[in-house]
Amino acid sequence: MSDEKLAIEIARRSDSARNWQVAMSLFEELHHRHGNLLHAFLASRTKPNDCDDLYQLIWLKVWDKLPEQFRDGNFRAWLYTIARRTIIDHHRLARDHNTIPTNAEVSVEPDNVLLQQERASILANCLQQLERKEREILQALFSGQTYAQITQTWSVSHSVAYKMVHRAKGKLKICVERHLQ
Repeated sequence: MSDEKLAIEIARRSDSARNWQVAMSLFEELHHRHGNLLHAFLASRTKPNDCDDLYQLIWLKVWDKLPEQFRDGNFRAWLYTIARRTIIDHHRLARDHNTIPTNAEVSVEPDNVLLQQERASILANCLQQLERKEREILQALFSGQTYAQITQTWSVSHSVAYKMVHRAKGKLKICVERHLQ
């Protein structure tokens, strides 16, 4: 029996115990046919610890939506549409939970305030250790100026400005890391 015919039979499930058992048996057949490839599809697009949860969620969605949403057509295409949408929803949710907190959300516990003050002091000290031109270019970049604006201000080419910024950031990083150890 084709995937599409299996899906149509599953969608016809009713409240009778017999029809329900038949639908579950047919669903297991669809799961058996598509499970490994779907899992590989998910594994290539998600983190390993999310893959199994999404896999189960997709099959739950398929079971729930089959009666109302699947119409004669390509079952595999319908299955992978659900999978892609579930992955997209998962990534959106993860992105929304990993946003940078605003000032109002940052903890103001004394230890955190002291740590932030110490880091700011280290950064300011390391900025002062840079050559004047490097420090000014970094400050311009951090204040929102573009490379085009920096090249005009310091009368250098784009590649020279990029190299100067890259070197200055490298020196700054080394200095900050040395002080944080």
